[in-house]
Amino acid sequence: MTDKKTRKKNVKNTLQARAMLVGVKQSGVRKRVKVDEVTYFVDQEYGSEEGSGQYNAELYGKHSPLKPVGKVWRHWYDHSHIHMTTMWESKMRLIAKPGLSNWKAVATEMKVEHDAMRDKIASNWDAIIQAAEEFQGQRKWALLKHLYPTAEQFVAQTKVDIVIRPIPNVQDLRTSLSEVEVQEVERQLRETHMEGVKDVYERLRDATAHVGERFANGKRKSDAILGDATKLVAALEGLNIPDADGNVDEDLERIGTEIAGELLDKNLDEVWKDDDLKKEKVSKANEITEELDSKIKDLDDKLKGYI
Repeated sequence: MTDKKTRKKNVKNTLQARAMLVGVKQSGVRKRVKVDEVTYFVDQEYGSEEGSGQYNAELYGKHSPLKPVGKVWRHWYDHSHIHMTTMWESKMRLIAKPGLSNWKAVATEMKVEHDAMRDKIASNWDAIIQAAEEFQGQRKWALLKHLYPTAEQFVAQTKVDIVIRPIPNVQDLRTSLSEVEVQEVERQLRETHMEGVKDVYERLRDATAHVGERFANGKRKSDAILGDATKLVAALEGLNIPDADGNVDEDLERIGTEIAGELLDKNLDEVWKDDDLKKEKVSKANEITEELDSKIKDLDDKLKGYI
């Protein structure tokens, strides 16, 4: 009975059970293509080397009317996705399950905004194609017009899909891989996890150091300069990824609570009006930054054992 309970507990505490891979698959129509300018007649009559006469054609011009739809996705990626998750592999990032619902809500908001912008562009498609024809000129338009989609094709091809996947379970590979290969996969999982934790510590360190500098030397009295640190601390429940044994980094949790409760508990106006409080906050920021530097060094040393 005890063994059964232990096994159940181990299953609940695995990395696979407590974290997920998340990302967004983004697709769209072509905006730039390579085109052969050498005509069939010239090629037949005089011959031409492969690739000669090629040029890159902007289909919609340098100031493409399609750019706004891409900006919606890029803004979400740069300002939300990478702050709420940690590194894993190309196009997919890691998040602990407690932070998953918040991430999905923000990603869904982005998708709604993305699709609304796409549909707005599609509603003006005839004018966009007319502008593209004028931009290309008669000769280039004859070469390129077949590459332009209809409004319906533009809508169908321009989309973002929210992707949530389980982390690959090493146990599932034991039937197809040798024990040595399984051990290598496990090593890679440990290394990737540790690199992700180190990434979170580095981001937290940079944000904390920035807060200390702004408290000490800042001229702008806007609480927006504390934004990165505030967002990062709020996202820590999703960034504190359990290791393969299901253990979260207790130091990361503790430091996050310390930053929220002792560094970000006052607004800038309060801090700058009180010299003693200002010194206290700067000192606390420096103290936390030094602790984070130490944690990062420890993780670096541990990673050297895996590489």
